[in-house]
Amino acid sequence: MTTDLPPTNALSERVDHADTIDDLHWANLEIEKSQRQISRGMSELAEGIVTLALILLDVRRRRLYRFDPAYPTFERFVEQRHSISAQQANLYVDALTALGPQQYRTLISDLGVQRTFALALLQQADPALVTALQRLPAAERHAVTVAEIEAVDAAVAHELRSRVAQLEQEITREQGLLQQTRRRLQEVEDLHQRVTGGLIEERDSARQALDQEQIQTERLRKLLREARETAAAPARTAGSAPTAPAAPPPPVAPPPPATSVTEAVVVVVTCDVDAIISDARGLTTNLERVRHLRREDIAPDQRQRLSSALQGLSGMLQTLLRHP
Repeated sequence: MTTDLPPTNALSERVDHADTIDDLHWANLEIEKSQRQISRGMSELAEGIVTLALILLDVRRRRLYRFDPAYPTFERFVEQRHSISAQQANLYVDALTALGPQQYRTLISDLGVQRTFALALLQQADPALVTALQRLPAAERHAVTVAEIEAVDAAVAHELRSRVAQLEQEITREQGLLQQTRRRLQEVEDLHQRVTGGLIEERDSARQALDQEQIQTERLRKLLREARETAAAPARTAGSAPTAPAAPPPPVAPPPPATSVTEAVVVVVTCDVDAIISDARGLTTNLERVRHLRREDIAPDQRQRLSSALQGLSGMLQTLLRHP
């Protein structure tokens, strides 16, 4: 301050006398010199704050203070060792974290420390607004006060809180819809299981019924074949009986072989009659089942074959009834 007074006093003394253009030139030079000093001071201030913030951030992150037993916490370290309040130290570090070194340095040089700290808070809420402020013309940018920045930050914070509350309501509503959809999906899956299970049971039942029908059909065919064979056996026996008298007249005393043949024939006929009675009863039972079958239950080709077999059986039975 003492070194700056003589030129100012000299200027004042010169104002008392005749002023010249040289006085204006000298004043311009002094103004420019002062501006450079202020600019250098702001740059040095910004550089110092950024460097300090970087070091404090490193100490806090790495917990370097723990190597000195006298300072168990970061707050006690900065307050007792370096006479920096814990609030101020955290403010330096938080602003650096929010803005980054380069933007931190630029804002301090351009807008000062307090506005930079306020912008650091706004940066956390809405970085786009900080970028927009930096793009304002210099005069408009420098006219923004700390209080105005803090007011903007408060408004943005209120908007964020409102938006968060709205999102929470939307999330709750979506969760309710999701649970409802899950319940509906479970109901659909249960219905699908029931319907599928019922269809499978119906399919299995139909398959079993078809298998039973095929078994009964094959059984009927077998019984019809046996009936035809059984009915043909007496016919063959009856056809062979008249040929016996055609043989040469036997002597008065029939030879023993003839008697043996006659006895053998009688035994065979007795066995055939019992078998015929048993088969006739079984055939009656099966024909009763055939009577209850519907026409559409039997394939066309099988119907034709069954009809032919029944007609043949009918004629054969009529023949047997006429010749008991």
